[in-house]
Amino acid sequence: MTSTLGQQCVDAAKIRSLLSDEQIEERKSFIGGSDARKIMQGNWHDLWLQKTGRAIADSLETVFVVQLGNLTEKLNRAFLYIEHDIATMLPPRVDAYRHPLFPFMACNPDAFSADGQIVVDFKHTNAWNKPDKLLSTYFWQMQHNMFCTGTTRGMISPIYGNNMGEPIYVEQDLAQLELLQEAEAKFWKHVVDDKEPVDTAEVTGQFDPITTVLPAMRMRGTNKESEWSEAAEKFLANKEGRTKANDAEKDLKVLMPDDHRLAYGFGVIINRAKNGNLSLKKLSIQAVVREKLESGEDELV
Repeated sequence: MTSTLGQQCVDAAKIRSLLSDEQIEERKSFIGGSDARKIMQGNWHDLWLQKTGRAIADSLETVFVVQLGNLTEKLNRAFLYIEHDIATMLPPRVDAYRHPLFPFMACNPDAFSADGQIVVDFKHTNAWNKPDKLLSTYFWQMQHNMFCTGTTRGMISPIYGNNMGEPIYVEQDLAQLELLQEAEAKFWKHVVDDKEPVDTAEVTGQFDPITTVLPAMRMRGTNKESEWSEAAEKFLANKEGRTKANDAEKDLKVLMPDDHRLAYGFGVIINRAKNGNLSLKKLSIQAVVREKLESGEDELV
């Protein structure tokens, strides 16, 4: 039986979060990756209310962009391999990764690289977002996740609107990690002591501008294969001759006397311009005459 529009709306309102009630409760016991971002943004008070049970975090179950990101994680992971040849594996454990020395710092990563050396985060953002802005938004989250998982490299795999983006790599920064760990420790002390904090000034992560690496393309098998093959054949056939000609031109210019404006012989003519630059041409009597007339010389040959 087909659902009515009203029933469809009810069903949509019942979209379940990917986290169980137990996982939601567990997250009150540590600072997660998204929490780290809030702490460095200075939003301490609201987060403290949530961690101490005085407030409940806003439900994300019916927030479209959040659920869209959740649903496209699997697609993101698949096309990270298809388009960029980067294989990933899901976290081998379902519970949070807690730092062994700072158990109040933990995370639930989306994935790891196949060798387990890179922690991966899948993001679905708007079509107009830029890599630098995306990294700025999630910089502290990535530093936090690397610290908790014992990795020194992170990667954001973005989808921009309906386009797969280039992977964004993030290196662990020990100096900024120290700032992050100190801020998280101070915040957590407020939780443990049940002492209400005030919001702080935002701390912006510092990183080098992202250099976009354009993808490689193999021309074999494309609709331009025939044209490419023909042009490549011509290039390779003439490359050796062109290289030899360039070397010979350099040798001839070295032989040009410093106190002469013109030199010619054996089919070649070299002219020195007023700025001292030398130009080499194929010798012809017309070229010699033209060069001498332009110089004002009376003797033509």
